[in-house]
Amino acid sequence: MKEVLLTGFYGTSSELLVKKAACKPLILPNDKELDFQILLGEVGRQNYKYIFSFGQKRSAFQ
Repeated sequence: MKEVLLTGFYGTSSELLVKKAACKPLILPNDKELDFQILLGEVGRQNYKYIFSFGQKRSAFQ
């Protein structure tokens, strides 16, 4: 399904989830500004009908 993009954060359970899905995965590095730039770049390269984002950043205390 090239029209669906799933995003998750590196080092979290959301990374495992999106990598196992049948859709295009995008793993974000847990950096607010960089995450935005990466996602914006990906959306500019491909016309997605749906984008689903999972998880949240790792806690600094882990």
